[in-house]
Amino acid sequence: MSTYTELRGLKVKYLAADPDPGTAGDVWYNTTTGLLKAFVGRAAWSAGASLATGRSGIGSFGIQTAAVGASGYIPPSSATNATEEYNGTGWGAGGNVNTPRNAIAGGAGTLTAGLIAGGYLIAPDSANTNSTEEYDGSSWTAGGNLGTARRYTYVIGTQTAGLAAGGFLPPGTNATEEYNGSSWTAGGNMNVSSHNRAGAGTQTAAFVAGKEPTGAETELYDGSSWTEVNDLNTGRQAASASGTQTAGLYFGGNSPNPPSKVLTEQWDGTNWTATAALGTAVANAGSATQGTTSASLAFGGDSPLAGITQEYNFSFEVTTAGAWASGGNLNTARNYIAGFGTQTSAVGAGGHDGSNHTQATEEYDGSSWTNGNNRGTARSSSGGCGTLTAGLVAGGGPAAQDETEEYDGTNWSEQSDLNTARAELSLFGVQTAAVGAGGYDGTAPTAATEEYNGSSWTAGENMGTARKSIAPGGAGTLTAGLICGGGPSSPPYTSIHTEEYDGTDWAAGGDLLTAIAGNVMTSGGTQTAAIQGKTAATTESYDGTSWSTNPALASAHGYGGGAGTSTAGLIFGGNPSPKSNATEEFTGETSAETASSIDFD
Repeated sequence: MSTYTELRGLKVKYLAADPDPGTAGDVWYNTTTGLLKAFVGRAAWSAGASLATGRSGIGSFGIQTAAVGASGYIPPSSATNATEEYNGTGWGAGGNVNTPRNAIAGGAGTLTAGLIAGGYLIAPDSANTNSTEEYDGSSWTAGGNLGTARRYTYVIGTQTAGLAAGGFLPPGTNATEEYNGSSWTAGGNMNVSSHNRAGAGTQTAAFVAGKEPTGAETELYDGSSWTEVNDLNTGRQAASASGTQTAGLYFGGNSPNPPSKVLTEQWDGTNWTATAALGTAVANAGSATQGTTSASLAFGGDSPLAGITQEYNFSFEVTTAGAWASGGNLNTARNYIAGFGTQTSAVGAGGHDGSNHTQATEEYDGSSWTNGNNRGTARSSSGGCGTLTAGLVAGGGPAAQDETEEYDGTNWSEQSDLNTARAELSLFGVQTAAVGAGGYDGTAPTAATEEYNGSSWTAGENMGTARKSIAPGGAGTLTAGLICGGGPSSPPYTSIHTEEYDGTDWAAGGDLLTAIAGNVMTSGGTQTAAIQGKTAATTESYDGTSWSTNPALASAHGYGGGAGTSTAGLIFGGNPSPKSNATEEFTGETSAETASSIDFD
């Protein structure tokens, strides 16, 4: 007699708890809950970090974890030459395009081998362009010009086998051109003359869909001719797309114009099916054109949503985007405050309350601040590092001070003075192995570096650039440290420079996206994983090579205090005037496996 296993295959496992980690397709019976369960993929959009430069009509290509957004329109009347690269978490600076333009649609290729073509030149030119540019991951070079200058022509494919379909001359055109890596030649005409379509695929197997103003038409290209196939469920224009000719996504757009749509439809090569809606409706947005039906990306779009990023995932893992949330308020509002510790065990020491320098010390337990014993001297603009029970502050104002104090979680004790009195310096490391760098010596910014061994300071190698108003707390250790921003004594008082310390020498790191001073760095970060908040509400994160955008704070905290790490950070106090008592907590992106119950009813 045949057994159940022989007839039906493997038996369903009986488990007391859901498996961890899981695998897509796993099926089991949970004996605790009495449910038959499985890891089944689900479609969902989630928020990503915003573009540094919000825009619409942006050239775009790549995949979800390595995407490019190039040029585009910035209201009310300019085109940017900026390029940004997305690493799956945030946007970093890329090489500038040679010809800034608006009304680009799509793009071909990958982050290291990309292509944009066509678009519209803003006044005084006020004309379509036939310009093509190729990207190598760092810089743009001119490629062969399109045969016909046009805007809103949808570009797809690869850098050496691209496709430009339709566009606006005016009027709309059905012309198709194919790119071989150096020049464009005519391809088969589309069935419908149109613009503001979106599509994806390759030069020999592509799809485009939608059109101005509310078209639902879909066409497929086989390398020589277009065939009209089944329509979208909802016609629209100015949407975005990604994928292949047999597995694509089409999302956002206008229908009618406006409003924008949140709709997402999935293409299987024959039919369109509605899937998870965008979290925020967008039109004229960029996309990861090489993305898949499991992982895609939408970014930018028409104002006022020109900076947002949204990630599409089809997975049994639920992704929660990194975000800042309100924490308990400081008891004493102040700026120029020294901070150190962790997100759930932090110290805010000294500062300026708007009238006076203060000795106040407060401790944070992850939800609220309580008053601790005062510092020995009333000071602001000190550097700080360490932990709640082994903290260190040094320097500060008024003027420039050389005092050093250690904190044991209860009391402050005075220690050996800095060799160079200064304020607005950066401290990083721990109480027994710390570095004090830069600052203002009362006359000018300084490049001086000193190392602390738990009892005294000794001179180290000077920074490459003298500067003040550096983050009150740097990041890292004595042998792997990081500082950023700050500036000279003359306008604009800011810089984009980052420097890394190896315990002996300083070396240039990746530049910040925006020149800043008085930024706040979470003091527990590392040289390869740090986060800093600007005097504006935006933040940036560092991966050891480059800075990228990070979720925004609710409000600006310039010259505030910081503690914690790049995935569990804390920023408190600071500007704007009147002095802030606000605290914000950062939680990095997380993902969790979610099992689905199988219901036979």
